[in-house]
Amino acid sequence: MPELNIPAVHQEVTDCFQAYDRALLSNDVDALESWFHRGPESVRFGIAEELHGHQAIAAFRRNGPGVVRLPFRRVDVVTIGTETAVVTAEFDEPNGTIGRQSQTWIRTGAGWRVIAGHVSIRSTHPNSTHPPLGAQ
Repeated sequence: MPELNIPAVHQEVTDCFQAYDRALLSNDVDALESWFHRGPESVRFGIAEELHGHQAIAAFRRNGPGVVRLPFRRVDVVTIGTETAVVTAEFDEPNGTIGRQSQTWIRTGAGWRVIAGHVSIRSTHPNSTHPPLGAQ
């Protein structure tokens, strides 16, 4: 079994995820495009769209609305060996729903890139044992 959460790899992916999220919240389309693997294998399932391939994802970003959401409630980064990682996050929406996202990251010649992403909204908050990030 590959080693999970090698500290240096975990930090690399965490840093990339945070940079991706900053680009998302500032609607930095060029940066968002750069964070996805540039190939037909890339997939992004959103709230109302199924995008297959980097070109479809880039076109959506260029024509889609920006993202407005509250801070993350929880983020989990799990690295698998030195080449793959999965990031899952929960966040609050301004309308009181909870959002969820997952991303599969791979190490490429250009660095860490998202090859698969999924965003969904839950109409009510689940019973969670985890408080929002930063809460005591």
